[in-house]
Amino acid sequence: MRTLAAMIFLLAAFAGCSADKPQAGEKPGGGSDTPTDIEVEKDRNLVGKIAYADGEPAAGVVVTDGYSCTATDEQGIYQLTRNRNARNVILSYPADCRIGVKENQIPDFFRPIDNAQNKVLREDFTLERLEGGAPRSFLFYPIGDPQIKTRQQMARFTDEILLDLNDNLSQETLPAFAITLGDVCDWNPDMFEQIATVFSRLDAPCFHVIGNHDRDWRDADKTNYYVSTLRAFERYYTPVNYSFNYGSAHFVILDDIQDKESGYDVDLNAEQIEWLRQDLSYVPKDKLLVVCLHGPVRNRPTFTKRAELLTLLAEFDEAHIFSGHTHTNFTLVHDDFGGIVEHVTGAACGMYWYGSICIDGTPIGYGKYLVEGNTIKEGVYKSAGYDEEVQARLYDQTKFAGWNSDPQARQYVYCNVWNSNPDWRVELWEDDAFSAEMVRFKGYDFSINEWLPHIWDASYKPEPVTIGELYRVKPRSEASKKSVKITDPYGRVYWIRNVTKDYNSYFAPAN
Repeated sequence: MRTLAAMIFLLAAFAGCSADKPQAGEKPGGGSDTPTDIEVEKDRNLVGKIAYADGEPAAGVVVTDGYSCTATDEQGIYQLTRNRNARNVILSYPADCRIGVKENQIPDFFRPIDNAQNKVLREDFTLERLEGGAPRSFLFYPIGDPQIKTRQQMARFTDEILLDLNDNLSQETLPAFAITLGDVCDWNPDMFEQIATVFSRLDAPCFHVIGNHDRDWRDADKTNYYVSTLRAFERYYTPVNYSFNYGSAHFVILDDIQDKESGYDVDLNAEQIEWLRQDLSYVPKDKLLVVCLHGPVRNRPTFTKRAELLTLLAEFDEAHIFSGHTHTNFTLVHDDFGGIVEHVTGAACGMYWYGSICIDGTPIGYGKYLVEGNTIKEGVYKSAGYDEEVQARLYDQTKFAGWNSDPQARQYVYCNVWNSNPDWRVELWEDDAFSAEMVRFKGYDFSINEWLPHIWDASYKPEPVTIGELYRVKPRSEASKKSVKITDPYGRVYWIRNVTKDYNSYFAPAN
């Protein structure tokens, strides 16, 4: 695990953003009718000062209430007319500032506000610059769907996901942070606060995306249904629409779950598109743009704002989307908008903590991406409990017990490459010599189909899903020793030599 020196490095790298005490005439926690040293402009009712730790005003820092954006002037002063639904004042971390954290490793970039319209509210922030300026290289770890509902699941997330991630962090020297991709919780608002505490075990700051399971529908206000369902999540985690900068990258967090009394849609609304347009107007187009949300941005009629969203992203030299929600691991390429790549990340909870895999056969785990300059240099899906080299599951058709009744399946060697897209090269090697390139196809991971009936109960009866990350080829010899060589689009090579013989390894402690 982490050495003392590494712990000191990370603590130093991420200590740092705190609110100043209210000045004379201000009320603790924000809210003053007469900010004494800011000349409040007409119709502005959300103001404050942002400065660096040495007292220098922080000019050009973007501030938002989640609906509109502004930037601080030369004196570090910002002024906004807050939206009637605003619940927070949020700053967008400058690229060269430390990511300070509050409790539970939540980054310290926002303040809840009492949105009484007759008050001029004031919130000040202090930032600390990074030694050496904005980092050229860093790591970020997207975590899909923890979806925690019980204490047993909290323990599994801590012991299987967070400890594995911490071990990975301990082997790195670059600064790093994590981003959950929604469904942190599982429709149990009474445990939101307890679930938040598990992130205190993570050795890096953690930003959060809200998902459909993170809502509190119990006391939803029918006159403002969508906004009222967000309150519990925002109380214990983060706002739902915000951005931050780090190095030469700009990160945007969006809530693409549109609540309604009859359920929800995966979509954005007009207010979010306008907020995003304003936020991105402050960002140079040669910066790397990373947008994180919960539901994938698929080309389907129900995602009505897809074109508006991707049009804004396509203005950047390089843009990526990270999403979750499906409990599967795959890559979408939005070719109609310049090839924007979307990374759909497998669920940390797998199939809702039944077993240790997702519905497509991906092991539970998380993503790991290296940013160098203004590009994603490389990325992998890190399976919890496995070496980083493990990127696939190999099946020798003669050695998997469940296929004996399928003569056609027995003709092939199969490989489930869970983070792949058509740009990956997958090769079969026999007896340590190249045999053939494997062919990508859409189908079922046979071992998952064999395993699913063993976990069915009254509350959960999962159905197998077809996936596009499967590869197959007929071997030259049935008796040969099989291995697979995989080359990803970043040029990284992985060898898969262990052959899966049955599904017994997928079982895990009970929920």
